[in-house]
Amino acid sequence: MNLHLISCVLVSILVTHGTCDSLFPLAHRVSLAVPLQYTDGFIGRAFLMDYTANQVEPGFRVALTAEANQGRYSCSLQVFLGDVMVWSSGHYSNFYTFDVCVLELTQDGDLQLKGPKDRVGWRTGTSRQGVERLQILRTGNLVLVDVLNRIKWQSFNFPTDVMLWGQGLDVSTWLTSFPRNSTSFYTFEIRHDRVALYLNSGKLKYSYWEFKPSKNRNITFVELGSKGLELLNDKHKKIAQIASWKVQPMRFLALGNRTGNLGL
Repeated sequence: MNLHLISCVLVSILVTHGTCDSLFPLAHRVSLAVPLQYTDGFIGRAFLMDYTANQVEPGFRVALTAEANQGRYSCSLQVFLGDVMVWSSGHYSNFYTFDVCVLELTQDGDLQLKGPKDRVGWRTGTSRQGVERLQILRTGNLVLVDVLNRIKWQSFNFPTDVMLWGQGLDVSTWLTSFPRNSTSFYTFEIRHDRVALYLNSGKLKYSYWEFKPSKNRNITFVELGSKGLELLNDKHKKIAQIASWKVQPMRFLALGNRTGNLGL
């Protein structure tokens, strides 16, 4: 695999006001070159921000990434916990580009991924909402905030195949595996009476695992705590828990893209 990484120091040199702090300021722009010829396995990555709570556990890093994908290059914004990708703007829909991959937080507060001639391939849609900066929080939540630190957009509202500690999912959201070269994919879904895993194939849907609270109690949302996955009611009271058998605090829950296995 051809892996090309641009460190925080190098980005700071090449880009005006470049930083590997926990924030990305308004009217800031970073560009990542894309190879002229396609090279299978290529990954170009510029780490832009990080948040490390201590030196013992791995921290969160935010990267602008260009990578080879089925004969073309895709451009995405990604969040990593250590070396594990836990969120990507391209999880559901790839933005393909050539020549250049650009991340810009515009003057009016819209976060955008662009290609040549400023062609926009992905955006947060937060123009004129008072956005002041992009920031990575200690939970790994990537957020756009205003001058009063009010969140205007957050990656936690767009779950992928990973659920981080402190992140919640309600009955209208779910985790979805990457449908790599296939029409089949897995989902982890929250229903009022259960949480369940499904294999989705075309228009068909098969349940292969489920967990129900006792006494037919209704689930409003689930949240990943330090000891496992907590099932909560509409009063934010825990009604059940899928506990981890390990002593260490939970960092994330993941849905396996190849196996459909759900792991803490």
